[in-house]
Amino acid sequence: MPISRAEFPRPQRIGNKDVFIVNNHNDAMLPWAAIRCHLAAPPLLLTLDHHTDMHLAFTHFLCSVRGGTNWDRERLLEEANELCRDVDFNDAGSVCDACIRCHRPHFDDAIEGAYLERKLADLSRLAKAFNLTDFPESGYILDIDLDYFHTHQSIKPRDASVFHDLIRRATAVTVAMEPIFVQQERLDTCINSQLLFERIKEHISKAATITGCTKEPNNHA
Repeated sequence: MPISRAEFPRPQRIGNKDVFIVNNHNDAMLPWAAIRCHLAAPPLLLTLDHHTDMHLAFTHFLCSVRGGTNWDRERLLEEANELCRDVDFNDAGSVCDACIRCHRPHFDDAIEGAYLERKLADLSRLAKAFNLTDFPESGYILDIDLDYFHTHQSIKPRDASVFHDLIRRATAVTVAMEPIFVQQERLDTCINSQLLFERIKEHISKAATITGCTKEPNNHA
């Protein structure tokens, strides 16, 4: 069904940045198209999102990183046994707790400076492979799906300097609220899409007040 003019997402001005807020992530394609119309060339799209369809690939990647190209089967089995030793497989809660212990450190680092730097380095190598040698200077839309944040710590990084730099350099920002998926994927029950959005607005506002790319002071120590 065609979307009406009244339903078309309109940007909010937060700090010095146009921010488009949508409820469902697929609706972000509308502001992406509108932004493209005002640019000489198509911008890149830099997305922070949680894709459950990528779990298997993510797990295989972790195994390759931990085990290397020549996997040490005995060592991997030993690590798995350590993880499983205290799990009661007849108790769903015990299994869930073990999964959370595995994934929480990764989720907590969602927008930590060192983590994003590694991911951006990977993206730069991919961009060069596709002859996009001016990434990210060529311009991009920063797209944030709030179901990317699973823990309370994930939205309060110790070092937000890289995230703030990504915000500053973005042509525009889109935010997908996705309240149902936030609730489904969260590890901490204290978070919801509205709380996450308030924290994102704070990051955007703070990014607008900081000049340069120097590391920001740690206010969480």
